[in-house]
Amino acid sequence: MSSSDTVRTRGLEQGGTVSQRVSPTRDIIAVFQGAQASISPNRYPSKAESHAQVPTWHYEVVHVHGRMTFQHDERSKIAAVGRLTKTFETKTNGVDAWRMSDAPADFVKSKRAGIVAFEIAVTRIAAKSKLNQTKSRQDIENVSEKLHLQGVVRMSERTKHGKSQG
Repeated sequence: MSSSDTVRTRGLEQGGTVSQRVSPTRDIIAVFQGAQASISPNRYPSKAESHAQVPTWHYEVVHVHGRMTFQHDERSKIAAVGRLTKTFETKTNGVDAWRMSDAPADFVKSKRAGIVAFEIAVTRIAAKSKLNQTKSRQDIENVSEKLHLQGVVRMSERTKHGKSQG
């Protein structure tokens, strides 16, 4: 990773404490959580053979280390809102995604007044997933099936096909 790598602009509320408390001269850690789920020992078929099982937590997480800077200008705010809108509206509504041009310009501008755009100049990224530990294939498949039945589909798939990293 080069020192010029950047996590691009996102939006923050103007009145929030982050933009008031974070100094661009201080290092920060931004934490991004992925899928997560509590795993009961009752989900492991091997528990019947040996009760040497305890509850655990499956998770995925990324820690982004770097320096955060804030942009208060309209161009940065428009870029931030545009990226977020395009990403999430497209996922939600596909070709019928809402666009900033769908709302009156003065209304959208008034909403942008309440945000601050930011960037993180990345110095290090640490990612970890704790999924299967040292469980048998049968235990892993049963946990995945139970998670799926609970509606925790992403973690179900990650547990079934993933490998712990860190």
